[in-house]
Amino acid sequence: MASLLKPAAGRPNFLAQIQTEVKPRPLAVAIFGAAGVGKTSTAAHADKPVVLCDLAERSIGVLAAAHAVPAGVGQLAVNHWEDAIGALTALAGGGHDFKTLIVDTLTGMDTLCQAAILQRDFSGSQKEFASYGKGMAAVGLEFPRFLAGIDAVRDAGMLVIALCHVAQVIIDPPDAPAYSQWAPALSKNVLTAVSRYVDAALHYTPIIAVDSDGKAKGGALRKFYTGGSPTSAAKNRLGLPATIDAGKTAAETWEILKKSLNLSADVPATTSK
Repeated sequence: MASLLKPAAGRPNFLAQIQTEVKPRPLAVAIFGAAGVGKTSTAAHADKPVVLCDLAERSIGVLAAAHAVPAGVGQLAVNHWEDAIGALTALAGGGHDFKTLIVDTLTGMDTLCQAAILQRDFSGSQKEFASYGKGMAAVGLEFPRFLAGIDAVRDAGMLVIALCHVAQVIIDPPDAPAYSQWAPALSKNVLTAVSRYVDAALHYTPIIAVDSDGKAKGGALRKFYTGGSPTSAAKNRLGLPATIDAGKTAAETWEILKKSLNLSADVPATTSK
């Protein structure tokens, strides 16, 4: 049996590669929530941001024109999957002074990936794409290229904030009744990959109450849910409190998030790779 564990000739010395210190590395944080809740305007207050968006999601331009975000926010719009991968490669290569990448949105990048797979692997046939789940399985294998690009951007020293729409999904556990939950609006395999990858997935939502007459009220106040629960697919590995109250403005909310995530001007945050 011991002979089976004998390393092949030429293999590296793995014991010499063991690390005991955490190397500083910027965070990857996902923020998911309904349209208009303030995801983009909040993230745009991060340090020297550039927004990577698809052509169907150009809210940053509207916000900039309305002076609702700081001046100087970079904008990079793509309309094809390979362009999205190329944009990440370019940002990871340096030659710019941006310090934060905002993906607006992951939902849009998922859609671009599906469109690319539809053409590349199924010659544009929706029927073949949908057959036996082959198309979505291929998307699940392809989307990690985007996450690898985000990884390279982080290795280059940039904080990554990935925005995402929200969807109501049905959870059907084998040992309990089915229930609904708010989760990032992503296809199943992409959602699994993103949830595993990010350091935190924060659910940003208005605070809504129902009065004795059954009428909903509130909405002006908002908060972030940071951990998983029956109603939210939020998560974090950063030791955050269960909820974080947002500020009255996007600028105030960013400062609250910045403090909660322990971000600094020079090193946005640290996690080990």
